[in-house]
Formats: sequence, structure tokens, C-alpha cells
Amino acid sequence: MLADTRRARLDNIDALSKRVLLDVLALRKARDLFSDQLAPEFSFFDYLSAKENGISRCFRDLLDPKGKHGQRRLFLDSFLRRIGPDHWASAAECRKVIVEQPTDKNRRIDIYLEFDRGLIGIENKPMARDGDCQLHDYAAWLMQTARRRRCKYWCLIYISNTDPDPSSICNAEREQLKRDKRFYQMPYSEVIEWLEEGAASTKALAVRIFLDQMARFIRANVNGEIDKYINIFAMSA
Repeated sequence: MLADTRRARLDNIDALSKRVLLDVLALRKARDLFSDQLAPEFSFFDYLSAKENGISRCFRDLLDPKGKHGQRRLFLDSFLRRIGPDHWASAAECRKVIVEQPTDKNRRIDIYLEFDRGLIGIENKPMARDGDCQLHDYAAWLMQTARRRRCKYWCLIYISNTDPDPSSICNAEREQLKRDKRFYQMPYSEVIEWLEEGAASTKALAVRIFLDQMARFIRANVNGEIDKYINIFAMSA
């Protein structure tokens, strides 16, 4: 009886493996068949890199209400609604959005935003691991800077598909910051949702194309996903 059960499980695994292989082959065939219409492998983001600096510059420009995208507060408003501090971090009160903000310990916060009533630091980690005490130092600097500016609020956003390394910030400190609403972790799947939400609302075609390309780039190069649009197109053709 035990042998029969084990054999049945092996048969199921074998059947699943064959199904996955067939799906992958079908997807590859669909890519070849529709490549002249969709160019699924082409993205201008591929001429950049998946390193955090390039992606952070894109995020910075989108979050800036005065950015070249011309959509004013659209992207920042949407981002703030996702992370929670929109009760104090109003896009109308955003005074500064910069990349590579230096701290007192010769570190650099990927994206830094100043508001009338508070501060937000964003650490963007698509691939590289955290440095020792990195997030701890960022949180300490944000707290000190908020006190110096006489702001009540500050928040550290960690964009990553994995939890911070305990060597960057210990679990106890991270959990306490979460309870105090001073730490928010955003996976790249949520970043993609933010980009798609912006694409659906933006009025400029060029910006819409940019957002779509950026979402595709993150899916492929950060999340390691297969382009869902090719699969949908192939199934409907």
C-alpha cells in the first residue's frame, strides 16, 4: 500500500513536470510567432541595468511632483497611499526628492523625501544584500534629522523581495519600527502594481509607455517572471 502511494506521487510529479515543460515550449513558440508584433524581448531598460542606482533614479523622477513626467502629484499620491503615512506626508507639502542622500556615517540613502511635517527614506534593494548596520543607521539618521528639523514624523521604506538581513537591522528593532509605523517593507510585486496604477491614470502616452516598460523590466530582471502579456496574447490568438 505504501509502495502504491509512493508510486502515485511519483507519477503525479512526472505528469506535472511534463506539463510545465510543454507550457514553457508553447510560450517560447508564442514568443517567436508574435515577436514581430510585440517584440517581447525588447525593452529600453535593458540598455541600463538591474542595479539599484538606475532603478532608484527612475523612482525618484516619478515621485517628484515637479518631475518631467508632467503628471504632478499622481505618482507620489499613489505611493503614499500604499505605504500609509499620507496623513502627514502630503504630496502638496513635498519639498525635496533626491537620490543618494548622504548621512552622518558616510552612507547614502537611495531616495530621500522631505515634507513639511516629516521625512521619508527609501532603500531600494533589487539584488545586492544590505551592509552591516545599514538600515539601523538609516533609521537613526532619519530620527535625528527629524528632531533637528522639529518634525514629528519619519519613515523608512525598504523595497525588496526579501526581509532585511539581521546584520543590517535586528528583528526586534525592525518589528518595533513597524509597530510605530516608521518602517514599511514593499515587495517589487507592489511596485509593479504602483506602476500599473500610474499607467492607467497618466494622460501622457510617452509616460504610459515608460511605466509599462519599467514594469516589464522589473518582472523579468528583478522578479524573474515570464512576460504574462505574451502568454495571454498567444492564448487569445
